[in-house]
Amino acid sequence: MLRVVKQDRERYKLDLESEGIKYEVLRLDSSEYISLRHNSMPIKDYNFHFNLYFRKPYGCDNELYLAELMVILEWLLGKSSALYDDWKCGFSFPTLLVIKKNEETYFYLMHIYDFRGSIEFHFYKVIEGTLEKPDDTDVIRQPFPEFDEEDIRYFTSYFYGYLVGYYRTVKSILPKKNFLKAIDSNHIIYGCEDGEFFQEYYDSSETYQAEIKAFKEKYEPPSHKESITDIIKQIRNGL
Repeated sequence: MLRVVKQDRERYKLDLESEGIKYEVLRLDSSEYISLRHNSMPIKDYNFHFNLYFRKPYGCDNELYLAELMVILEWLLGKSSALYDDWKCGFSFPTLLVIKKNEETYFYLMHIYDFRGSIEFHFYKVIEGTLEKPDDTDVIRQPFPEFDEEDIRYFTSYFYGYLVGYYRTVKSILPKKNFLKAIDSNHIIYGCEDGEFFQEYYDSSETYQAEIKAFKEKYEPPSHKESITDIIKQIRNGL
């Protein structure tokens, strides 16, 4: 269930339950995520992701294009953050995953983002207290007993299925503004054009760049880049 929690500001929150385990997914802003990341340990990646440009034909009920995933994630968790490498990625959703299991509560970071045409979920165990060694934040760990390999695989499958099901339910009312995301590392573009989501992969860099240029010329107004002098003048205006 989607909720918007009123704290000192509004926060997107999902309440989920499966197999007797309760999960809370709370959207984090960039500063919150970075602060928690400094006191968390990365969990081994089990490569749970979907190579979406090798996917089934458009319209398959069990899969979503990256554009569809981004839109439904923004619907549920707010606008994408800027915590990603724009050479390889197009969106990023940092969250706090709260796991309530066997009358115990565990805290993990769950970072959801696209990477070279795939959707990825990375997990980090949040440590309450001080880490024994500063470099513990960089050492990849095997999963902990409360959220082991089987649990991780199950939850990511369950959560992806939740996104697919939610998308089916609300797709008729989802905003479909024109937008384009470009993944330079793999020559992938995805987005929405005239109410239709799309995703394309190009072998040729020239064709890839030409498609981006054509989209921008059609849908994006000419941009005026302010000079450094203009920006400084605005900042110092009235001083």
